[in-house]
Amino acid sequence: MNTTLQKIFVGSAGFFIVVLLLAWLNMGFLPPLDPTLSPEELVEIYDENRNGIRLGATLTMQLAVLGILWSCAISAQIWRIEEGNPPVLTWANLTTGTVGFALFIPPSAFWCVASFRSERSPELVNLVNDFAWLCLVMPVMAAFIQAVIIGIAIFSDKRPAPIFPRWAAYFNIWCGILFLPGALAPFFKTGPFAWNGLFDFWIPLTIFTLWLVINSILVYRAANQQKLEAVAGS
Repeated sequence: MNTTLQKIFVGSAGFFIVVLLLAWLNMGFLPPLDPTLSPEELVEIYDENRNGIRLGATLTMQLAVLGILWSCAISAQIWRIEEGNPPVLTWANLTTGTVGFALFIPPSAFWCVASFRSERSPELVNLVNDFAWLCLVMPVMAAFIQAVIIGIAIFSDKRPAPIFPRWAAYFNIWCGILFLPGALAPFFKTGPFAWNGLFDFWIPLTIFTLWLVINSILVYRAANQQKLEAVAGS
């Protein structure tokens, strides 16, 4: 049952990222809204697709919890690596994963607020929209630390047949580093470091997707191996 749940949990992350991308496409948020849009232009965009924005934001908010389940499955495998030692990396991964995926909730709420009333002034819609996008791309530290922790855990696995391949440690650490530029979003309205730019949105989104998918595959394989070892041991 334990390994079956792990595989279900990592599979839920794939479901989350697919729904997330489809929801944002339906919202008209892929590509992201331009930070230089005037308040009047922004209101027009929200007026044209209020229900699509509400639906996409609601799905993003409600399904973000699946990322926490994904973090639980990874924590289960890190626990195996730490067996016999205090599970510091296990708890650190679970905690940062919970915080990181919970950060999808504030921007979703702000998008809902911005689209909730058609009579709001353009300036207020502009303000709430700024809140949403900056809350989405700025809080990078939880994901950075979680990715680095996974990498450290993999490096610390000294068993003859490691649970995860060593290249996955480098992969996770580089993913964490590539999440960091999002913190620069409040300093730029145009260019690659704006919230719709290459380094603050497109690269992190691509890396985030690959990070979820590749780690899910690795945990799925590790869970299968764990089950085989349990059967052999019994």
